[in-house]
Amino acid sequence: MRALLLLIASWLCPPAALAAIASANVAEAIVLKHFEARNRADPDALLAVLSPDVQIYERPKDPHRLVGLLSDQVGTHDRVHNYFRDEFQKPRPRHEIVDMVSLGELVVSRAAITLPDHTPPDHVLTAFRVRDGAIDRIWHIAMVEDATPDLGADAQAVTRQLQIAANRADADGFVGLFHDDARHFHPRRDPSVLGGAPSPKVFDRASRTRAHREMFANGPTAQVRITDSVALGEWVADIEEFRFPDGRIEDHLTINRVRDGLILDTWHLADQER
Repeated sequence: MRALLLLIASWLCPPAALAAIASANVAEAIVLKHFEARNRADPDALLAVLSPDVQIYERPKDPHRLVGLLSDQVGTHDRVHNYFRDEFQKPRPRHEIVDMVSLGELVVSRAAITLPDHTPPDHVLTAFRVRDGAIDRIWHIAMVEDATPDLGADAQAVTRQLQIAANRADADGFVGLFHDDARHFHPRRDPSVLGGAPSPKVFDRASRTRAHREMFANGPTAQVRITDSVALGEWVADIEEFRFPDGRIEDHLTINRVRDGLILDTWHLADQER
């Protein structure tokens, strides 16, 4: 329903309607202002929502990578100013939010980009970090040309299967949803990088099986429920609610890359206790 409301609002009256929907979430509201400024070709408004220390990253090109290189065109505040000063003089594509999820300072959005010639829109998946009322990081994760609205549903189905296996403490079923060489990333191993660094202990099927048989030896560690999700192609970002036996509740933001029905990589982006 939330995705539908955002999409309808973007069709009818993007600035006012979308801002109203996101008013309860400051980080999402600032990301919406970013898109509104681009659609209005307003360089001052665009720069106003970016931190002076903003860093903007390209899409990843290497295997098992979530984050690409710092952009040569728009990687810093000065580059954004110089680039859009010229680009806003030309006919520009329109960016419309299809859906977004957020946890704390992190926002992951899917947007449709419609060119002036009105060809079928390309869709992009982008992560933002909002601090002190401004966007200080933008990570371009994926782009799919001429994407259909349901492109990503298959990836979401796989992460739902993963949730079911975890809630059943089904270690073999859980491990069976991963490629043999899948990687698991966590920010505590490198907090300076979105998603962190890979686990040195879980890196192939044998190590993954050992780890999860041990984890589930006494039953499920928590009951997990996916409460919100946004996906594009093989990428899916889930908000997961963890309910632990001691009564604690945590929300987690995770990105999975799914290929051929199996998870290729898992990036744990953030968690937040209620």
